[in-house]
Amino acid sequence: MMQTNTSLKTISLDHFGIDELYIHRFFRIKGPKWNKFTGNIYYKRKLSTSYKDGGSDLLDEFIYDAIKKNYPEATLCFEQVIIFKQQLDSIIFTHKGGCCLDYKIYFIPNAECFDLSQTNHTNSQASVLNMNFYLNLSPDSEKLNDIVLDAFLPLNENDLLFIKEKLVEYVK
Repeated sequence: MMQTNTSLKTISLDHFGIDELYIHRFFRIKGPKWNKFTGNIYYKRKLSTSYKDGGSDLLDEFIYDAIKKNYPEATLCFEQVIIFKQQLDSIIFTHKGGCCLDYKIYFIPNAECFDLSQTNHTNSQASVLNMNFYLNLSPDSEKLNDIVLDAFLPLNENDLLFIKEKLVEYVK
């Protein structure tokens, strides 16, 4: 008969301070049929009053829309407020892949933001958000050459102002 060793013990957990509480999100990404891969795009946001019961707000919806433009089968697979440091370490370890790349979303002005009768527009401002893209590929995989790492999301002027006002922080 096989003997099992089951025990229960108490350990000390390190918690984040109230100013360090974040909502953490992972999106599951599947590559297209011609370049099959899986991965996770991860970001964290400071907990704020714009969230209701840990739900998303307009910025999160913009981020999801931008990711879906490149990866239509993307799904939100994890969304949670993390209280303990050990919990975060475990979650990131679980969702990491073989390599980590930077995924960028460019929030750009849409056509409504321009007076097309004026021809002196030579450049415009864009907000850029960087996120970690954990891929289940080795760092030397040839598939990495064909992975889209940039998303462009055209927005109106009010939405662009909203984006600039939001503080988004990421974990490297």
